[in-house]
Amino acid sequence: FDVLVTDFSSLSSDMLLLGRRVILDHSDADEYLRERRVRTDRAILECCDLVTSAREAVTQAADPRTDTRLDARRAHVARILDPLG
Repeated sequence: FDVLVTDFSSLSSDMLLLGRRVILDHSDADEYLRERRVRTDRAILECCDLVTSAREAVTQAADPRTDTRLDARRAHVARILDPLG
């Protein structure tokens, strides 16, 4: 897949390392955080496009021009993988 639409899935970390775009749907963020203990990773969030509705997620996923985090994704991958050689 070229784009992953998810909420708080750890799969987003894997997709970012593959250089794929991640759209995080935070429409239920308050409820999710109330019900679960979740660790947020700023480095991951900075690489993802954040939306607050399923409609917005689908609209962004269908239009590559809305990808505003390409440079952040590339920097994230380099920061993690370059030291590994």
